[in-house]
Amino acid sequence: MSVKRLTQLFFSPTGTTRQVLSAVAKGIGAVEITGFDLTPPGNRDHFDFQVNDEDELVLVGVPVYEEFVPRLLWDCLNRIEGKNKPVVLIAVYGNIGYGMCLKELADWAGRAEFKVLAAAAFIGEHSFSHKTLPLAENRPDTKDLATARLFGEAIADKIKRGNLNDLEIPGRLPFMARILPANSAKLFSRYPDVDMNKCTRCMRCFDVCPSGAIDYGHLGIDRTKCLHCFACVRVCAPDARKIDLKLTALVKHVLTLQTNKRKEPEIFI
Repeated sequence: MSVKRLTQLFFSPTGTTRQVLSAVAKGIGAVEITGFDLTPPGNRDHFDFQVNDEDELVLVGVPVYEEFVPRLLWDCLNRIEGKNKPVVLIAVYGNIGYGMCLKELADWAGRAEFKVLAAAAFIGEHSFSHKTLPLAENRPDTKDLATARLFGEAIADKIKRGNLNDLEIPGRLPFMARILPANSAKLFSRYPDVDMNKCTRCMRCFDVCPSGAIDYGHLGIDRTKCLHCFACVRVCAPDARKIDLKLTALVKHVLTLQTNKRKEPEIFI
């Protein structure tokens, strides 16, 4: 069996997950590649997908939010039908830990009737990373993307050999993650509210917000929807939005301590 058709399903507010999936796809070398970007809210609202092609491989990639799959994806993911076809699962995290994210994806794949062919955890720049606090800055880097491409080649080789056995994917939840409440990002960072004295109303922040949290009129943030992904900050040329951490000294110390040592991608195949 060879991969004739590769379908990529990804959620990537700041582009790091998309970068990794693109490198993996190059390594797989499918004849036809289709991508579904689940980042814009409108793309998820009525998304309905099922595998129909006999030689189709599905590649799913998400960033890790607070050790888990981003919660806003579940309605969309749960409408997908795998039809007993192979799937590759990828989690991208900010050099601290991927927690239960891959395990959650693997459990979902089982419910959707996929066969988990391979999985991996890659590193991307942390959501809180900024000029004065670089956290896994510029990752995935050249080395990461080379590893991603080799991972893709290994997947293609596994399929060619006809080895389509399911994998067991581990999950591990650090102590701090077990005691922190849901949506704990708001405990460590303020919302990236807009400074209208700097804003040029280019609307890029509105366009990139993956949760529809930014109001089109006054550009304020709906705090019940904001993910603290800070995609809006990264596209704001006049710096009208910023990453502002609470308890700066403590948070900076903890984050720096955990991200000082470079972590490498973990591959399961």
